[in-house]
Amino acid sequence: MSTPSRTTFIIILVFAIGLASCGDSTPPQKSPPSNEASDTRPMPPPQTPSVLLAKAIAWHGGMERLRSLKTCRLRAHGRQMGRPYNVTVFFDRRGYWRNDLEIHDAILSQSITPTGSWATFEGVPVSLEERDRDALIEGLRFVSLSLLTDLVTNPRATVTEVESKERGSLLEVKYSDAPTGPFSLAIASDGRLTSLSWNSAVFGYRGSQSSRIEILGYGESRGIKLATETQLLVDGAVVQREFVSELAVDEDFPAATFKAPEDATEPPIFDRMTAGGAFAWTDSDDLDDGAEERLSNWIERQRWRRAGPTIRTLPEATTRQSAVMIALDISNPETRPSTRPTTRPSDGPRVRDITSTRVLAMAGALKSGSVDAAVSRLNREAAARGLVPDAPLRMVQWGPDRVQFQLPVRAKN
Repeated sequence: MSTPSRTTFIIILVFAIGLASCGDSTPPQKSPPSNEASDTRPMPPPQTPSVLLAKAIAWHGGMERLRSLKTCRLRAHGRQMGRPYNVTVFFDRRGYWRNDLEIHDAILSQSITPTGSWATFEGVPVSLEERDRDALIEGLRFVSLSLLTDLVTNPRATVTEVESKERGSLLEVKYSDAPTGPFSLAIASDGRLTSLSWNSAVFGYRGSQSSRIEILGYGESRGIKLATETQLLVDGAVVQREFVSELAVDEDFPAATFKAPEDATEPPIFDRMTAGGAFAWTDSDDLDDGAEERLSNWIERQRWRRAGPTIRTLPEATTRQSAVMIALDISNPETRPSTRPTTRPSDGPRVRDITSTRVLAMAGALKSGSVDAAVSRLNREAAARGLVPDAPLRMVQWGPDRVQFQLPVRAKN
């Protein structure tokens, strides 16, 4: 099952830069704005990469503290392409990683260990696609980059200085055993890590894009400098902002944290509020009428970016008309699509604001009888909770054989 984005990249950088302690921390300090682009002062004498890395390691807390990190758990929140998300990350330095991501009104969990990998969608075990497994491996690579100490001790890492200015230096990092990279680390003159850049495929874009994580704020805890606020830029545009809300370091994780879950007898049902937002919308007659492709092509012609999976509704009881919806990127005010209210279903594709809605949701698959079974089970669950359906069932397409069924509900009058 494909992940919707590379959200965890920012998460990795946030917690991994020198986290070796927890507890009370000083309020986050905003990093001073970078003026590297307009800096015309003479270049300082060149420094070797090892000298620059030593300065960065010292600024972030020192080799001993940084290398003492064993495990870390964090909670963070942010907005990606204008839409909210929450994430919990578990990291064990021996090669274990897990992230539980709540985004686009669903929960995705993924884990990689020295012996394998697994994933769940809405609590149901699903296959982990190769590109998602590669993303997890790349995530662990980002941990090594962010911890800085690995760049000194890892024989597979080659570090070269590619640029030097009065305000800082730019280092290029290549790994001989990794298909990804190279990565660029921007280090300020005082040793502070200010950004990390690389080329990667990003959800909502076609092909490989220029991506950069910028650290906007640092806090300090027991002598360790921690990144507490970051943003992700793709081709120079900010698409994601993130804030860490909870940190726990060197705690003992439960034994099941990185263990692959067993198949459930029935998918769990979640009661949640959807995020809402701007959606491209078109009417549809049946599941195979090509409406999704037409809507995707229309979004591309408008030069907008999609920001979520495709949603299809069951037909209305009165009009027998269904709809196809795709969430849109609303993070950039200059390119944000405007909404046009319309009353005629023949108007073709248009943009609509969808308000936050209470839904009962469960994972499933599009196969014979699955829709009717989902409607029946969600209706029974709604009745048991004193709720009634408020709109037709929605089917959120997360993969070729994996959907999320959402039943909009409200309390009985």
